Amino acid sequence: MQQVAFLWMTDTHSSTYLVGFSGVEIGPLFCNNFITQLKVTNTNINCLKLPPELDDEHTVFLSDILPTAWHANELAHVGSGDNVAIWGSGPVGILAARCAFFRGAARVVIIDEVQYRLDHAKEKVKGVEIINRSQEDPLKEVRALFPHGPDVGIEAVGFHYVKIFLGVRKGDRIGVVGVYVGYVNHFNIGAFMEKELSMGAGQTPVQKYWPTLFPLVRSGKLDPTIVITHVLPLADAPRAYKIFNEKTDNCVKVVLKPQMDPGVLSCEGPGIKEHVRSTVSGVATAAVGSLQAITRGMGKMLHQSDS
Repeated sequence: MQQVAFLWMTDTHSSTYLVGFSGVEIGPLFCNNFITQLKVTNTNINCLKLPPELDDEHTVFLSDILPTAWHANELAHVGSGDNVAIWGSGPVGILAARCAFFRGAARVVIIDEVQYRLDHAKEKVKGVEIINRSQEDPLKEVRALFPHGPDVGIEAVGFHYVKIFLGVRKGDRIGVVGVYVGYVNHFNIGAFMEKELSMGAGQTPVQKYWPTLFPLVRSGKLDPTIVITHVLPLADAPRAYKIFNEKTDNCVKVVLKPQMDPGVLSCEGPGIKEHVRSTVSGVATAAVGSLQAITRGMGKMLHQSDS
């Protein structure tokens, strides 16, 4: 069931209806869009009423990465006394470590290849241990910490980090929340089966966890702001994506705030920058639509000529 829909409208009242998971489901044309108007379906399910005393930074991550971090722990059944190894020291990995300790984990280690991300995790999550996989063999280091392997492995990166199966103790659990699209090469199904591992994976049911997480954030027992390194105006979005993607400027997580840039958004509505962006985006969308129509027409002509 589709639960969330976005409505992006230009100043000429044309609209494009965006649903789903960015480029994975709707294609590269609409990746990383920012919108001035939002249509939310099933609001009784998809909206969470927030008290005025909580600021944006404390609540925005209830929409995604905090529930994802909690979901990783749920998938792997993290509980009291567990030793947990987390692959990935990004925002989700760091919050997964914090959630693991909250749920009673005895020890948590994070594996990553970027030292400043590991340093940030160690600074913000009390008691977490770190391994830099670009400097050390992560499996050897994990085994040095846990001779029989950790009880739980959490995969919070995606794509090529399938060695997690080799690191986790026999008969124990893995939670996968990293992004995997299509097939994964070198998936060691033999190690997974012979070690009698259990694995849970899947997109996060965000709304399911709101009744649990919202009171914890509101009371201060869980603080999702520990991952924030940059708060920038929306106009700085290109730079924000660049430093996040290239892992520079010690960037772990960026919060973009339109109200910091009146040229983008003001009390009176969209500013001049947003009007220009909307116009350019509308022209680009129309151009792409025309090219697609031409391509389809040429395809039909070639098909008819072949027949």
